[in-house]
Amino acid sequence: MAFLNEVPSLIRRAIRTGTNMHLVGEPGIGKTSVIEQTVADLVKATPDFWYGNVYTPSLSPVDFTAMMPDPATSTLKSFHNDRLPNAFLTPDLVGLLFLGERDNADPATNKALQKYINNEDMGGLRKPRGVIVVSDSNDIGHRSGAVQQSLALLSRSCLVFIQQDADVTLKHFSKIDLYPYVQAYLALRRENISTFDSVIKNREYRVWANPRAWERVSDMQRDADAHQETLLADEIIGSVGEAVGREYLAFLYAAKELVSYDDIVNKPTKAAKPDKLSDVYAITAMLAHSAIPEHMGAIRTYISRYGSEVQVLFLRLLVSSKSKNMMGCTRTKAFTEWFAQPELRDAVLG
Repeated sequence: MAFLNEVPSLIRRAIRTGTNMHLVGEPGIGKTSVIEQTVADLVKATPDFWYGNVYTPSLSPVDFTAMMPDPATSTLKSFHNDRLPNAFLTPDLVGLLFLGERDNADPATNKALQKYINNEDMGGLRKPRGVIVVSDSNDIGHRSGAVQQSLALLSRSCLVFIQQDADVTLKHFSKIDLYPYVQAYLALRRENISTFDSVIKNREYRVWANPRAWERVSDMQRDADAHQETLLADEIIGSVGEAVGREYLAFLYAAKELVSYDDIVNKPTKAAKPDKLSDVYAITAMLAHSAIPEHMGAIRTYISRYGSEVQVLFLRLLVSSKSKNMMGCTRTKAFTEWFAQPELRDAVLG
């Protein structure tokens, strides 16, 4: 078992050792994106490094080697897929061939694929020794179209199961600048980064929350804001599911409509102070994610209007935040004096 942030080092090690690798994980967690970004970084650093990408279910057995008649010679000639590197043409090629959704291909195709991965001669087509194959798929139990493949194919690669990790995902969301309110909500409700387990456990056929879906929501919300439009509830629910979608909508209402960030930092002693606990938590999460160092004094004044429980929640969310401003905020005088209060510090660290 490996976490998503460990995939780049897995791939780099596979390249150095000439090891083919097959990664399996639940849908929507970002396996393919991480693989493609890792290879893009390698190509940028080493321009001679070859990279090819083939969607495996689009292949058929004749896409490896096909025989066609040559009327001029009355013989059959072999034709090969030029998207697959061939040792007979480029024996010294070094690189990586990525096969997406490998286990969604039919077994006959993967029977041919196992020969290619194993560097066997397929009638004039053979994988160069310097090219490794990295593939990915969902597990059969994920009900996403993966089918049982042969043990022979399985033995051709190192099999690694990839697991989604909340800290890694939140850090990635911060790095790609996901919509701030999505980040704030997920910092508070980390279990809703992915709800795939409940779909499988209850054998349901429905939309579920996952990292890919949250990126979709982020893109749609940024576009709606840019065009002064309102994102429909159904667009959010249709991306992350009914229960999570409605909870996120309630969070948005509390964090954006009841009191704004600007109201809090400009009028910390007079800005609206909701009483409903879920609204308070939403506002606190929004502030912890959106805070910048120069506003820490005002934010402390506002949050201090609540009891110690809310202050502890804010401080915990801030210090665990993946926000790019977290370090700067925790170095301000307002934060250090606030955090120095024994009852707050002990509760946060405990």
